Amino acid sequence: MRIISIFLIAFLLLNVTAFWTEILEVHVVDKKGRPLPNSEVEITYQREKSNALDGKIATTTDASGIYTVKLVNSAPAQFEKNDIIIKTSFGGVSNTTTLQHLDSFSDTARVITTTLPIFELRVKLLDYYNKTIPNGAVRVGPNLAYTNSQGVAILRLPTGTYEIVGKYGDTQERKISTQVADDVNVDISLPVYNVMLKVINQYGNPVKALITGKSISTYTDDKGELVFNQFQYSQITLLVAANSYPTKNLTVTTGSSQQYTVILDSGAPSISNIRVVGNYTAQRKIIVEILDNGNHSSGLQAAYIEYSTDNGASWNKTNLYPISYKDYEATLPAQKTNTTVIYKIIASDKESNIAETEVMSFTVREKAPEPSIIPGVNLDIILWPVVIVIVLVILFLAYKKYQGEL
Repeated sequence: MRIISIFLIAFLLLNVTAFWTEILEVHVVDKKGRPLPNSEVEITYQREKSNALDGKIATTTDASGIYTVKLVNSAPAQFEKNDIIIKTSFGGVSNTTTLQHLDSFSDTARVITTTLPIFELRVKLLDYYNKTIPNGAVRVGPNLAYTNSQGVAILRLPTGTYEIVGKYGDTQERKISTQVADDVNVDISLPVYNVMLKVINQYGNPVKALITGKSISTYTDDKGELVFNQFQYSQITLLVAANSYPTKNLTVTTGSSQQYTVILDSGAPSISNIRVVGNYTAQRKIIVEILDNGNHSSGLQAAYIEYSTDNGASWNKTNLYPISYKDYEATLPAQKTNTTVIYKIIASDKESNIAETEVMSFTVREKAPEPSIIPGVNLDIILWPVVIVIVLVILFLAYKKYQGEL
């Protein structure tokens, strides 16, 4: 019995559990002691298997560059391994630290600080006017950061030479190269401009208009003006719309001009002072005064006459041509006697505003005979014999003169 008890005690001693716990607080910092959020942390330790580091944790640090974990070892005491391996990495560089666990069940964390050869690259984005650009993008290889309210983006990088790409919205990006061996400050100037838009009508009066395009949807103010500070497009087509005016497309290309004036012309040209020149069956000239009203009008696009000689069953067209700054002229072909010509004048401006006159007409008449000096007497019957007598008298006198000279 005694022998059995001895063997039982020996068996229990051989299988006693080497149970321990330890709380680790891993801090990852750069060369200046600043925390490195999102650093990779890998911890290898003995969890339950004999003579093996079978426990593994892979995670990342929090926003403060810290990761805290409680390790538990439940392997048999005689097969206990005391190593705790901590590997930290950031930006392609890493560090490995090997610790021995402390025989303690304390709830106080053991702080492990790892310093990686990482430096801070601060990139400031500037616009055309040398003002900082918030919400701009900065890319270095696979690393992407955005500028803060001060226009600065911060990236953490190991030693090396890097190409830095700065970009804002849909504007053209800019690239520079820099060496990182310590903390570095870099400025990048981007082709980002302020764009001013003004909307007026044909008389120069301001128009409150809706401006839309891509992510833009806003109104001009009471002065018809709208300013886009740090315009995020290098080229964009905007739609300008206002009540009682035709909509208009405006293509904005930054770098060539930063001020744009949009004229909304809702007035059709005026047509007045219509004159018909010509009589009877000859060609008729029509002269008309046409003006596209307003100092800022879009300008005359077309002016022409539509006419018909069959009471509107079919229409012909002839263009009006300028003969002065306001007068236009067209020639209608000659027509047969008793033909009635109906016609109308049409003018349009470059905004497709159209003016059209009412239908007018004239009738081609035969030329009336010249009035007689003696009422009721046809002078042709009297004049021809008189002319013949005069011619004969002249010939007779000329003959007598000729005989006398002989």
